[in-house]
Amino acid sequence: MVNKLSQEEIDVAIDTYFEVGGNYAETSRRTNISVVTLRKYLRDDFGLPSGRKIPVEREPRQGIYRGFKSAREYYQAHKELHSLGRTELARSDTGLYKTLLREGVMEKIIPIKDGGRPRSVNIPRNLYNLFMKHNENASDLAREIGVSRSTLDVYLREKGLKPNGKKGPKGPRNKNQ
Repeated sequence: MVNKLSQEEIDVAIDTYFEVGGNYAETSRRTNISVVTLRKYLRDDFGLPSGRKIPVEREPRQGIYRGFKSAREYYQAHKELHSLGRTELARSDTGLYKTLLREGVMEKIIPIKDGGRPRSVNIPRNLYNLFMKHNENASDLAREIGVSRSTLDVYLREKGLKPNGKKGPKGPRNKNQ
């Protein structure tokens, strides 16, 4: 049911409508006038649109990210983040990851090369000798050179080496046997 409003109530409703960015529900809450009545007077009589279609003037963002001017400066100041790839950064600090993407600086900070970030792992050139030194035990070798077992398995497969044990990577099988 539409209530009759005085001109003063209509003026207050219009001012409030613009203050809240064109939101009828918020205007109704602040003026104690039903949404149905507001729509009748503001939309039908004055042609004001419903919904958040009127931009609200807001203070510009200060551009401060955790005490730094930008997320990029925050990233550059924290050296411990530099060894992380994109996925690792997203898992450890989702907010920073999303902000770097939104600011458009992710490609400059962590470039994608060959389907992922460049490997920062230094695998020794004498991998075969170390592998034999550990009696073909990939877990011990991975601990010594400071990489995960799965990363080492990739490198071992590339070199054509296969560790002992039931869980080691298997080479191609001959199906005719």
